[in-house]
Amino acid sequence: MTQKKIENIKTDYLNGMTYKDIFKKYNITLSDLKKIINQYKLTRNKSELYKGNQNAKNNKGGKGGTSNNNNAVVTGEYEKIYKNMLTEDEWALYNNYKINDNDELQMQEYIHEYKILTIRENRMMERIRKLERTEKDMTIGHIKKKNSGGDTETITEAEPTIDTIQRIEDGLTRVQEAKRKSRENMIKLGFSKKTLELKEKQIDNELW
Repeated sequence: MTQKKIENIKTDYLNGMTYKDIFKKYNITLSDLKKIINQYKLTRNKSELYKGNQNAKNNKGGKGGTSNNNNAVVTGEYEKIYKNMLTEDEWALYNNYKINDNDELQMQEYIHEYKILTIRENRMMERIRKLERTEKDMTIGHIKKKNSGGDTETITEAEPTIDTIQRIEDGLTRVQEAKRKSRENMIKLGFSKKTLELKEKQIDNELW
């Protein structure tokens, strides 16, 4: 990509041209645009998307909203994962790592943690893939709760899609680091490293 083309993209982006129009005009992808934005530290003003969601009235707040309100989960890093709400593929993934009755309690805890982190990792990666395929400039980035007169008002703010992707990627890095530590603890307690590697390879082939 020529420097002149990059400069034109930067100008159009900063002037508010939509992602869709930029992609069409310059025949580039979201990934290409993201690299330019990150490289040149380009920023556009964030805007408020929704305010005063009527469905949120009398809904007591709390960090991240209610546990089953997946609309309040933006990055997925802190999303609560319930076994009875796993998809069929996630169940297969969860059951891929067997917990034996004779395993030490600590080993059982590490295996369970590893399963949950693997599911969280996959969900976050899927979020990124979906956002990278979107043509929307803005996406829901923050959900805030504000108490007023006894009622709880929900303020939903939008942010550039690329910023949301970056936040998910940052959270994904932390999840993957936690998964790495859990993996090391499992191996230290006697879980076969070879078996673990085979299962991880199997999961990658099945899911992606």
